Amino acid sequence: LLNRMGALQFSTATFRTDEPALNAWFSPASDHIITADARGDISIWSPTERDPLLQFEVADSSSYLARPSAAGALVVMSEFGDTGVWDAATGEQLAELELGVLGVADFAVSADGHKIATASLFGDVQVWDAATGDELVALVGHEDIMHSIAFSPDDQALVTTSSDGTARVWDASTGEQRLVLTHTDGHSGDSRAAFSPDSRFVATLSTAAVVRIWDAMTGKQVNQFTFPDENARLNFGEFVGLAFSADGRYLVTSGAENGLDVSVWEVASGTRVLTLENHRAEINSAGFSPDALHVVTTSQDGTAQTWDLRFLD
Repeated sequence: LLNRMGALQFSTATFRTDEPALNAWFSPASDHIITADARGDISIWSPTERDPLLQFEVADSSSYLARPSAAGALVVMSEFGDTGVWDAATGEQLAELELGVLGVADFAVSADGHKIATASLFGDVQVWDAATGDELVALVGHEDIMHSIAFSPDDQALVTTSSDGTARVWDASTGEQRLVLTHTDGHSGDSRAAFSPDSRFVATLSTAAVVRIWDAMTGKQVNQFTFPDENARLNFGEFVGLAFSADGRYLVTSGAENGLDVSVWEVASGTRVLTLENHRAEINSAGFSPDALHVVTTSQDGTAQTWDLRFLD
């Protein structure tokens, strides 16, 4: 149900986890939802069922991060760099790695599944061989705590964000710094960054709740989105969301306005076209399905919810 303020107030489906839902993704075919909760459980859901098809434990606390990988695998990393690779279809652990990193703030998996990139609370940024755990390259340049890291869809570049007030674009193979993207919001940095599906643009989301679109080759700012609430602010870290739709037409953001906001933006115009309002506590993540037709959100209220956006077309 869409109200007069452009808010979608009822989700398509709700999946209840035993603990706060930390993150969620759609499967590559967009036919299943994968959730990670604060107890350390991964659950696989059918969009039409309210009980999980499969559930398995990957951690013994909430101090872990999980990211989807190539060919249906799931990579799970503790704050100390202990890393496991799991088959998301069966719950079988496929591999175990010990990466030489402490205080993991964020990590990313390359699209081909061959590399893992980590960003630490101590400012270290490294790229690792996903098969052996060997360090391939270190990215040197940030001067403060790291917040996020992401590969470009073509695996040629990485983008990182930090409290030093910058987002930076790097060559994923050599570690060479390509661009420094600096904002002038008067706050201490960008919380999150993401590449567009064609790898041509980078979106950043600052703690002042400003979204910027940058040319990933030149560093030129090409667009800027602002929230209607001029006092909107975001926290740093894992519980801030920023993602492009697979067709590049839309962005979804989460974490602003007391942590309860999920907004869908039209990239070409910079217009906020929709807000998603059904969660009862802070939002932990938001992302699009691979077919760009749905959004999945997670929250401290112990639910993951999916939203049908086909009416936007």
